[in-house]
Amino acid sequence: MIRALSNVLSESENSSIKSQSAQDALIATFNKFDLMDGGKLQHVNSGGLRTYLAYLKQLGLTFQNNDSTFLTLAGEEIATLEDPAPIIRQQVLWHSHSARFCTPSTQS
Repeated sequence: MIRALSNVLSESENSSIKSQSAQDALIATFNKFDLMDGGKLQHVNSGGLRTYLAYLKQLGLTFQNNDSTFLTLAGEEIATLEDPAPIIRQQVLWHSHSARFCTPSTQS
């Protein structure tokens, strides 16, 4: 999913996922690779895409600046097809045990 989002963001204007064409491209990619449960998404009142984008943001894989969406360093590592397991593990643990004055440590 994060790789598909990375591709759509690179092709969209101002790294924005707000346009319907960018959302449709992302949904089409998700559907092409069967990344969504529950069948094909429809953009009419589905809410599904917003949920998946919220998941990625909550895991610390994306962030927003004004109307633009960007990948975090962890998101970029996954988008480059690194092994996602240790990256996701680190993000989940950091999210579960974070303090506002701490930053996630990097693994070597």
